[in-house]
Amino acid sequence: MTVIKNQKSNTYEVRTYYKDWTGVRKQKTKRGFKRKCDAQEWERAFKLKENLSLDMYFEDFVDLYLNDIKSRIKYNTWLTKKHIVEKKILPYFSKKKLQEIKPSDIRQWQNTMMNYRNKQGEGYSQVYLKTIHNQLSAILNHAVNFYDLKSNAARKAGSMGKERTKAGLVDSHAREYGYYPEEWLPEAGTLESAKSYRKRIFPLVKKVANMIQALYSKYLDLKNKNQKLSDRNIDLENRVDRLREEISVIKKENVALLNVAYDMDRVVAVLGENKVKEAIEVAKHLEQVNAKQKGKKRRTDREGR
Repeated sequence: MTVIKNQKSNTYEVRTYYKDWTGVRKQKTKRGFKRKCDAQEWERAFKLKENLSLDMYFEDFVDLYLNDIKSRIKYNTWLTKKHIVEKKILPYFSKKKLQEIKPSDIRQWQNTMMNYRNKQGEGYSQVYLKTIHNQLSAILNHAVNFYDLKSNAARKAGSMGKERTKAGLVDSHAREYGYYPEEWLPEAGTLESAKSYRKRIFPLVKKVANMIQALYSKYLDLKNKNQKLSDRNIDLENRVDRLREEISVIKKENVALLNVAYDMDRVVAVLGENKVKEAIEVAKHLEQVNAKQKGKKRRTDREGR
């Protein structure tokens, strides 16, 4: 790798060669560093990332993770994951080395998330807290399964928040009693033969079992619809967050444009509208002349080759 200074832009750039996963040798160039130490730091992180070293920063591994899963899930799901990771996880772990993240770090992060309150005094919902934790756990689990991280610190730390539904008990009962009533019917009493007992009881129990099956089928339909609506709600919340950020940027740009407009009004007030128009026309003419000269020079250079 080489760190050099671009004299024209007065910035530093890094140039390096690496092999991709197919073994093909490629060049990588990163420009625009204002300080040499920043270029060297990027160089160090790139080496660790290419070598798949667990000493890489968490933010560098997140890049690998998001690229790994992008083609395996729906694009909107990927955008939701990316948004949650960038807004709720990276601000706390970006500059920590992957293998140095401890369960105690996860617990402190969880406390921060659970104690968060907006201007209206509202915190994150239990479902959203669970979703955020699951995203962090999924990243670390990816590192365990595919990059030889020893353990998942998020799993050791324990979860936060609650699942979307508390249907475990219903699932268990419906699965146990909703199918094959022959397997859970009590035996006949000592004074009653099994044949007589089953002949007397089985039709009623079977009818109950059929009702449970029908109810369970309806329950599964509602559960799936609720899951989709919850996922949709989280996706919409993240989209609203992104829109708010975009609106904030647009507002800042509008303020900057208004300042430019006010400055223009001041110039017109001092120099007069006609002189300002003449100056603008002269500037446009010079831009056109310069553009033509550059185009002519490029054509001359090509012909010279």
